[in-house]
Amino acid sequence: MAYLKQNRLWQGLLLLFLLHQFLEKGLELRNPWVDSYLDDLLCMPILLGAMLGEQMDLFNRKRLSLLDVSIGIVLVSLLFEWYLPGCASGYTADVNDVFCYVLGGLFFFIFMNPTPNGTKNEIGRFIRNVTPNTNA
Repeated sequence: MAYLKQNRLWQGLLLLFLLHQFLEKGLELRNPWVDSYLDDLLCMPILLGAMLGEQMDLFNRKRLSLLDVSIGIVLVSLLFEWYLPGCASGYTADVNDVFCYVLGGLFFFIFMNPTPNGTKNEIGRFIRNVTPNTNA
């Protein structure tokens, strides 16, 4: 998974997730907002980054499509906000969590998903398209 070894942003997000788990569960340091939403915000960039690394290694795919990201968001939302709360008492459905999954998916798509034309992310392509060409 060369993508994951080279992607410092993905590694940083994973480290932040692990640090939060250690602080929350290991040291029992609590912050209600962070404990409620940080993991949900980090979920999609970490999962989609791992999925992209796997897709690159196995299928030589260069990026995930917006449809791939959207399906990931829907599946995670259904699993954690509908199915698990219905069958396990340790889970609670929260529409704010779905909002966090969407934000995390957009973060992945904009900042972590390589574009087909070689730029590192969608922002670079957007900036090139909206910036006036001063060479003309």
